[in-house]
Amino acid sequence: MNNKILAALGLVIVLSIVAVYRVQQYSAQSDVLVLPQSVPVEGSDVGTEVSPEETVAVTERYRGQIDRVSVEFEQNDFTRYQLVTNGVIRSGELNTERGFADDENATVYVIDWQQPEAEQLRYVKLTAEPTRLYLLNTDGEIVRSSVLNLE
Repeated sequence: MNNKILAALGLVIVLSIVAVYRVQQYSAQSDVLVLPQSVPVEGSDVGTEVSPEETVAVTERYRGQIDRVSVEFEQNDFTRYQLVTNGVIRSGELNTERGFADDENATVYVIDWQQPEAEQLRYVKLTAEPTRLYLLNTDGEIVRSSVLNLE
């Protein structure tokens, strides 16, 4: 296998481990709760059930498998996100940036944008592939094996 592919796969594995570790830390503090998909989670009330009338407006939803890990990314009301990794729900604040490399109309989704950069995740939607999201590694490069598809 190509060294770049191996490095990208290694990065995805490390990011998955870090995400699981962070979720475990939050779970111990009752900030994150594993819920069935039918129970909506909103805003700072992570882990709190809300009535069906108070459901979150999902702006976009992407799904995929990244290194045998089921991933679902939702953008809610343009300012919030929900990331489900193998059934573990993580949600928080989302920001977007316009432009990526030579694609000035690409959209970069910055997950937990108010946290230190090491705790942020970034996904990019390229103009040429508007139905796909790609994870960006810590160097800001696209991890091609991390594709999530628009539902």
